[in-house]
Amino acid sequence: GHNGGAICVWNSGSLVVNGVPTVAHPSFLTTADGQPRTDALATNALIIRHNQAVLMGGAIVLENGGSGRLRGVRIEKNVITYSGGGIALLSSSLIVALSTFVNNTASHNQYSRGGAVFIDTDGSLTTIRSKFTDGTNKNNNRCLRQGLSGHSVAIAGEARKYETIEMSNYPYG
Repeated sequence: GHNGGAICVWNSGSLVVNGVPTVAHPSFLTTADGQPRTDALATNALIIRHNQAVLMGGAIVLENGGSGRLRGVRIEKNVITYSGGGIALLSSSLIVALSTFVNNTASHNQYSRGGAVFIDTDGSLTTIRSKFTDGTNKNNNRCLRQGLSGHSVAIAGEARKYETIEMSNYPYG
């Protein structure tokens, strides 16, 4: 579709997604001796992956008064042609906690914005203890447009808010 490759929330709709908060609980991803898990807990984590759209939100778009909360979600390998490889917000608000954005792409070489997230007119994003990379250089989010277009987050001039909150003393978010 044109907007929201996996999920489109619009006209004051709401979205709540709760997964395994691996950012706060890295022990979910490793065994007692520090090796990567291969059991159901590791392989069935909530991942929103391999979605594609044209205009806004490769995986998720919230528009026209939509609101949402994502917790413990991994958003990866989603592609948008223009705005927000992972998520796009237009006149909507989203809180993302204990989540990870990895390898999302905004692909147009002249007009793309926001490899992971694009915040458009009256959009609002708050991230709490969330990451925009897995810590390696090869799985980062990217925007193929030349210049300042936001590999992780791009913000339109009319956006309402973008803030990040780190609460390391409160690991349960």
